[in-house]
Amino acid sequence: MTQNAITNKAPGSTTIRSGRRWPRALLALSAACVALSAPVSSRAAEVVVSHYAELMYGVPWAIALDQGFFKKRGVDITGFLSSDGGGTTIRNMMASDMPYTETALSAAVSAIHDGLDLKIVNGAVNNAADLVWVTLPNSPVKNIHDLAGRKIAYTRASSTTEVLGLLALQNAGIPTDKVTRLSLGTIGGGLTALDQGAVDAAPELEPTYSRNIKKYRVVFNVADVMPPITQHVGVVSTKFLHDHPDQVRAIILARRDGVQFLKAHPEQAAKIAAQAYDMPLPTIDTALHRLLAAGYWDEGKFDYQAMDRSVAALHLVGAYPDQKVDWSTIVDESALPPDLRSKK
Repeated sequence: MTQNAITNKAPGSTTIRSGRRWPRALLALSAACVALSAPVSSRAAEVVVSHYAELMYGVPWAIALDQGFFKKRGVDITGFLSSDGGGTTIRNMMASDMPYTETALSAAVSAIHDGLDLKIVNGAVNNAADLVWVTLPNSPVKNIHDLAGRKIAYTRASSTTEVLGLLALQNAGIPTDKVTRLSLGTIGGGLTALDQGAVDAAPELEPTYSRNIKKYRVVFNVADVMPPITQHVGVVSTKFLHDHPDQVRAIILARRDGVQFLKAHPEQAAKIAAQAYDMPLPTIDTALHRLLAAGYWDEGKFDYQAMDRSVAALHLVGAYPDQKVDWSTIVDESALPPDLRSKK
């Protein structure tokens, strides 16, 4: 199994490389030497994966690296550049030698709407089974309907927690003006407010939910109260897709290999992810098995209905100007293996 090291890369981002931890100055010197000596076309590269080693989106990538699936598919990926999502992920991707990223669908459609020449090339996570709202064990709040007239937390405006929290309330038939929603910046901020009695429910995302599973009680799981909604997709610069379709295809196939390994060998996958994420094995194992049961990771196909719901939710909170997107103008399925392409 590969030993991973985490080193600071830039504000809002982290590089996850295989190997030992090196001094920052030495890393900078090494990067400069590589830049001077290696042509871009042959240079080993990192892939930008939003919230890698933090949230569960990145598990197939950790497995693909550990198991050598990238090399097997003919592309030299040495690690991952993680970011806090949104525009930061897109900016990091555009500045990298491998202008491909797995990121939120919301970030992708917003960037394309703003004029960036990008294509969405594969699906990744088509449900929200990783997101739950929790309360204290002795709380009178037993389910989502009990939140009427109460206070709930979310992280930031237009975040996944705001968008999906609001949509979940609507799907449950709860008027949103009957629930006070408080933006508390982070998942940790919401849990602190819950502990102090300032809110009645707060969001948690895997794997922190599994880490705190004995401390809190679930009020509702987003995936239980609404239809599937796409969270993450693969995005690439249009020029890179045109110039290097084989590399894009290889990345998608290697990630697919990671998902298939995850399904076939969950115990080994949990060990790989626990090391990559630097988290206790029982926490990762619990989160992984829960999300596997929910069909959380997709091998790459698109769920256009789930994508439509995601855009409608973004429009609902004012984060996107249109209620629908013409996917034919921004999705390119040419790099997908034939069995994952949509039937025309």
